[in-house]
Amino acid sequence: MAPCLAVVVTFLVTFVFLCSGQSICKPPTEEKCTCNQVVNVGTDDGLKSELDRLKIVVEQLSQKIANFSDDRVSTLEEQLAQERNRVNSIQDDLTHVQNATTQNVELAGKQKP
Repeated sequence: MAPCLAVVVTFLVTFVFLCSGQSICKPPTEEKCTCNQVVNVGTDDGLKSELDRLKIVVEQLSQKIANFSDDRVSTLEEQLAQERNRVNSIQDDLTHVQNATTQNVELAGKQKP
């Protein structure tokens, strides 16, 4: 009898506890979230003005990205041209040294009897 009574009491306590809690199916309150400005605008005109403002900001950011990309590409092209000039100069110096070495070897070979 005691185990049956314990089960019934446990069931009743659990049932009362669950019934007294907040319903998960209740409709949301009329309060709006304070963290989102768009939700708090309240009217279609407010939403449209917010959308227009966001479009302007997106356009400005897109333009900045495009300008940054063009400037960056231009800078990289200049750096590439400078590096190519340095490589060409080094190749010219190397060719000159190789020619001088070849001439010295030929002269040394001619001077040996």
